[in-house]
Amino acid sequence: MKKSLIITLSLALTLMSLQAAPTRKKTSLNQQALAERVIEALDQYNLTLAEELLDEWDSSISRSRQTAIPLYEQLVTRHLSMTNMLERVEAVTIISADTLDSRAFDSSSLPINIDIEAGALYGPQWFINRTDIVHDSLSTAHIPAGSREIFWTGPDKNGGRTLYEAGFLLDGSLDNPRQVFQGQENVGFIDMTTPFLADDGLTLYFSAKNDNSSLGGYDIYRSVRSGAGAQFSAPTNIGMPYNSPADDYMYCIDPTTGLAQFTSERSEDNLPVTYTFIPNETRINRDSSLDEDTLTAFAMIRNIQATWPENFDYPKYRALKTSSPAHANLENEDNDSEYFELYIPAHHTTYHHLSDFINPMARDTMQQALDARADLENIQNDLDTLRQQWASGDHSVRDQIIRGENTISAARQRLSNLTNRAISLESTPR
Repeated sequence: MKKSLIITLSLALTLMSLQAAPTRKKTSLNQQALAERVIEALDQYNLTLAEELLDEWDSSISRSRQTAIPLYEQLVTRHLSMTNMLERVEAVTIISADTLDSRAFDSSSLPINIDIEAGALYGPQWFINRTDIVHDSLSTAHIPAGSREIFWTGPDKNGGRTLYEAGFLLDGSLDNPRQVFQGQENVGFIDMTTPFLADDGLTLYFSAKNDNSSLGGYDIYRSVRSGAGAQFSAPTNIGMPYNSPADDYMYCIDPTTGLAQFTSERSEDNLPVTYTFIPNETRINRDSSLDEDTLTAFAMIRNIQATWPENFDYPKYRALKTSSPAHANLENEDNDSEYFELYIPAHHTTYHHLSDFINPMARDTMQQALDARADLENIQNDLDTLRQQWASGDHSVRDQIIRGENTISAARQRLSNLTNRAISLESTPR
């Protein structure tokens, strides 16, 4: 009896202790917050921090017994892609960087002209009267020289945007319009834009979003074919420095000058910048043994002049650039109606337009100098009027003339300071 009572009391105490014991709360994991931190690290090319955050994310998923959101795998892939590309940054010589006013493929007409030997690029406005071509408000097209075929972007049956190609019949209608990429070649691509067929007739460049291979936003891809009408190969990402975590697009080559260009929104103000460069005949990468900061600087294009080889003949290539149709358009993008002559001793050349500047800070300073020059001209005109009044016998303007002379002296000094600063900034690698 006593033994039975003891067992009964023991069971009762055990039950009471279990009821009193606090229950362990399930750990809450904010995966979206972690994703934002990883994206921020990748956008800054901080691959070490991104890897640490991804490891933390993976461990937290295991501890909390949650299922990873789809973005986790995408960011793991993106981190791996960036790591691999940073080890193979192409050694390319970049001549200039020109800021545009709007995104190339968002405008009704593309802001980039190309040499007639490269064909013609068209924006959405061109498609308005083309009822025979599937298109939307963001469609762009490239018709190579000779006008025998066309490559363009338009909506696909899955709600995305893809590339199409077709030949032209004698009456201008399309011959056999079709998707450029199908099946496995199209896997992962959700949006394609800005196609350009090189003058070899075999190499196709375009930009696209792809969860499996892009670094974020639009990246530039390359595909080749064996001949006209043949199937294009599976697209490959052309890597860094052309691509970045921002949008990169509109890769094209001028066969007359031999120069190429692409547009990127990687700048801090997110404005599109068109980089003009000398393409390599065969890919040459930066030395992968360079430290990560140096490779990252080349990948991000932090310093254009750092890409120049020893004894680089900048005036020669600047002259080539200014002779191309694209340069005339970039001058329009500067809203630069004022002409000036500014000698840059470091480059042994004279600038005439804002688009001639390599250093954005120097370009902005020169814009301030142009504004100061306009202010000086207005002050001078007002002072001339006052002096005419004085000459006509109106001596009441004496004090205004004195103030005007003091003001014009300060204005001249400001113009001189800004001009000298623009020269200094342009002469200093950034």
